[in-house]
Amino acid sequence: MTHRLEKPPTKLSHAVIVRVGSRVSASGMLGLTLLFVAHLTSVGDFGRFMFAYTAAMIGGLVVGTGAPARVLRAGHDEVDRVNVPSIYMTHTVLVGSFAGIALACSVWFGASLAVVAGLAFALSDTVQNYAQSHLAGVGSDVAANVLIVTQRALPLVVVLLTWGGPLLGWLAVAFGICAVFAIAAPWPSAASIGGARLRPVWRWDFWSYSLSGTFFTAQVPLVGVLFSPLVLGYFAMATRVIGPVTLLSASVSTVVIPEMVRRMGTEGLRSIYRTYRTFSYAYLALVVAISAPVAWAVVWFLGDKYSPALPLLIGIMIGAGLSGCSQAASALLMACEGAARPTVAIVAGNALALAVIAGIAVTGRPGLLCVAPVLSEAVVLGLMTRAARDALERIP
Repeated sequence: MTHRLEKPPTKLSHAVIVRVGSRVSASGMLGLTLLFVAHLTSVGDFGRFMFAYTAAMIGGLVVGTGAPARVLRAGHDEVDRVNVPSIYMTHTVLVGSFAGIALACSVWFGASLAVVAGLAFALSDTVQNYAQSHLAGVGSDVAANVLIVTQRALPLVVVLLTWGGPLLGWLAVAFGICAVFAIAAPWPSAASIGGARLRPVWRWDFWSYSLSGTFFTAQVPLVGVLFSPLVLGYFAMATRVIGPVTLLSASVSTVVIPEMVRRMGTEGLRSIYRTYRTFSYAYLALVVAISAPVAWAVVWFLGDKYSPALPLLIGIMIGAGLSGCSQAASALLMACEGAARPTVAIVAGNALALAVIAGIAVTGRPGLLCVAPVLSEAVVLGLMTRAARDALERIP
């Protein structure tokens, strides 16, 4: 029996433009939300909020089986198509169970609202990341774009409506509602693949690829252990407020990878990669040019209490631009080979970042933390570029 997915987009350029537009607006709303939360809460509360978010995101990656990356290849062949319902159900059950246990433990042990809101934020992002990849993989780009915007709009509206009030509690509710939307969104496309039985879907390369992201998310907990709560607040703010810079190029990948998979064995595959690579390097140049003005504007908005974070904001922005260039090479490798070689590159670069952070802690000079993201992302880019060049040579 043939299991058909939804019709893929007819024009890749149009799909990319719409996805980038959705991501730009969503990234702006996320940046504003986090800026407002940092502004309206103490540095310590914001640090706890981001610490809980980061720790829970790591847990979500561990139990998530690499589903968001794998489902992007849903159009590769019949095997990948019939596995879509199993991928969806496995990810939903495992992540939902993990989130429920984490939230129950936080309430049982009397954790602050900052921690609860951070856990809800992580649940929302984890299931949203899967849902957006799922919808892109099956060709439902309109639904994916709506989900992207909704995910960031609701928390921002809640922050604005509760300005000066009990912010963190209502923010946790908003993130929970976003998580429900994300869990429900992939169901129609998964259910439409009639006759597909549930089956094991674990693949080590995609799972290890998802776990490689824990090296980056582990930076915030490591800073929390090695440095003062004040430095943790600066670092957490910088990684999340500037973090949306990375999302632009990553959002393009969710459209490009499924289309590369569909064009396997044709010249269109090389054409897509070259275009994506050119876009990524142009984006890097833009990010470097605006890094200092944007960092200054963020510090100006947050106030003098965040002024020591200025060099860190600039360094993380440049690292985010380098990461965008790595995304182009990673997309080609994911479409053609799988996730093994991207995993090696990401692990090497982010392991270096953790080592640099630990070394800076020994020196007692936290101002040097701005070096870690630039060095680590430069290593990732170098390894990804070489692997992509090798892959192109093997493509007929």
